[in-house]
Amino acid sequence: MIGTKTNKTYKCGLWPYALFILVAIGFTACNKDFEDKHEFNNTKDTLLEASSSKVLYIILDGARGKSIEASMAPNLTKIKANANYAYQSVSDDSGLDATTWADMLTGVNKVKHQITTSNFTGNQLANYPMFFKRIKDNTSLRTAAFAASTRLSQNLVSNADVNLAFNDNDAAVKTAVVDELKRDDAAVVLAEFNSIEKAGNQYGYDNVVPQYKSAILNVDGYIGELMAQLKSRKNYKNENWLVIIASNQGGNYAVDPADNDGTLFSKPLLISYILFYNPKF
Repeated sequence: MIGTKTNKTYKCGLWPYALFILVAIGFTACNKDFEDKHEFNNTKDTLLEASSSKVLYIILDGARGKSIEASMAPNLTKIKANANYAYQSVSDDSGLDATTWADMLTGVNKVKHQITTSNFTGNQLANYPMFFKRIKDNTSLRTAAFAASTRLSQNLVSNADVNLAFNDNDAAVKTAVVDELKRDDAAVVLAEFNSIEKAGNQYGYDNVVPQYKSAILNVDGYIGELMAQLKSRKNYKNENWLVIIASNQGGNYAVDPADNDGTLFSKPLLISYILFYNPKF
């Protein structure tokens, strides 16, 4: 992982590392320490403590990290006080949603999972499955996935106790996740929203585009509702929730020549966002 630190913010290529964190149900950040970091060195094996360790993983399709930063989305801004985050993480250089989803859900890149086309042909998911399988191999935790994109739900989600797609309806995804979090046995929950991607594709991927900014703020509102429901769980204080909020990629947008350093970080399509939240951060 590479980059320089700016107020808990890094430039990182994070997806394989993010899934290592998620499958272990543990916590980490990029490779520089923070002064206020929480020490986990003396904690027990997180898999042995799986009954209290839980994950909420939220995917934001097409959310450019720099646009999220510029939008000052209130709920994401609020929780970053207890989070490690990056506004300039880098997704796969293909810019293909099938590939970036697979990176995020398998923990390996396209060299291994072999998802390089929109129709998922030739994939190696039998050898590199979605992370729910790793959870089920080691625990009895409930796994649930709620997606706006039917393609993601049908082609990538496996080993789920619940797997529902909502035909591009982010509001329905939010409602389903809220209902899931009301369950006492909710433990590993995946949510995917795609309205930001759709707004960017139609109007442009930048915060100065009103429709794109509005889509970011609307989904931020959904995230606020999910966080409120999470914290209202009757046993929340005794549970150990890791919340991951990440975009699968950014979106094409003209770069100011002064900001173009000739690297991947100057390609808006590849510049995504990732946040790891836990109250102990």
